[in-house]
Amino acid sequence: MIEVRLHSSLYGSSAVEEAVRSLASHAQIELVREDEYWVVRVSSEGADERSLGRELANFALGLTAEQRGAA
Repeated sequence: MIEVRLHSSLYGSSAVEEAVRSLASHAQIELVREDEYWVVRVSSEGADERSLGRELANFALGLTAEQRGAA
């Protein structure tokens, strides 16, 4: 299992939630809010957890940019 911490000032809540939903078929993903961070715990037996965590973070950041009109 790996843990990815996404600061809420950079990552929008709906973007993080959508990214989690989009990768849920590839791994077990738990999403919790801790202070100013979204904490995403990724575990998988068949996939590279680090790669999935990075992909989730990149996807959520891109979605946040789109939603904020920066893309």
